[in-house]
Amino acid sequence: MDNANTNILEGMISSYLNTKYPDIPPLEADFDKEVDSLRQLVAPMYPVSDDDFFAIKRRLRTNIAVQGVQGVLIKNKKQHIPWLNSRRKELDFYFGYVR
Repeated sequence: MDNANTNILEGMISSYLNTKYPDIPPLEADFDKEVDSLRQLVAPMYPVSDDDFFAIKRRLRTNIAVQGVQGVLIKNKKQHIPWLNSRRKELDFYFGYVR
């Protein structure tokens, strides 16, 4: 992961987002769209693996404020089927994202 392309891409994305969103953080969907678009735009010059790109996004989320979206309220508990406790050990949680 310690390669020049990864560092360059991360710096470019960070600079772009901080310039485009100086006062109000982007929404999660906007963050993902912007980051993915930038990766595709510069991929011919600065290719990175999917694993490296995931790591870049993970680091950027810790350094750049991103607005989350509101959750969903389940009013009728009879329709809800709990599943999380049985699968918790096999999931990798990071800021609410499961990888």
